[in-house]
Amino acid sequence: MANWQHCPAVERHAQRNGGLWVFTGTDVPLYRLYESLASGMTVRDFAERFGVGIVQAAAALQYRADELHDYRLDYPGPVPYARNPRSENAAPDDAIWRNCSLVEQAAGRLGGAWVFKHTRLALYVLYYHLAGGSTVEEFDEWFGMNPRNVAAVLEHEAKELREAWSAYADIV
Repeated sequence: MANWQHCPAVERHAQRNGGLWVFTGTDVPLYRLYESLASGMTVRDFAERFGVGIVQAAAALQYRADELHDYRLDYPGPVPYARNPRSENAAPDDAIWRNCSLVEQAAGRLGGAWVFKHTRLALYVLYYHLAGGSTVEEFDEWFGMNPRNVAAVLEHEAKELREAWSAYADIV
């Protein structure tokens, strides 16, 4: 699970919303963003539909992209060029992505970044494009991806946000 505790766009209260990560100042769960994007919405569509600020929704995606970008297998300890100063090499993301058959990680490929299986296309590229307002369909066209696979990756992350929060209940 991503280390959302340092993202200013989201918050979690153990007593509210079942302990799910929600957009700050709202009751809108973060997983709804991933489900919406997987269904073909843009970040703007999501913001308008759920009453979340577009900057806030894009910031959550940007934070996730930065976190995925900053983690590499090839660097022990904190990543020297990390844009997110709180990123550490010990990534809890390993657990969620190892359960997704559509992504993989190899030390010799892009420094160990998580990539779409059998490609050199890093997951963080998807999140950067979605934060910038692209749709899954546009991303698929630009990078020659299978739309079902990209949507399934987003749905996988939404599922993890819905179901796996209790494994990280110590991060409040």
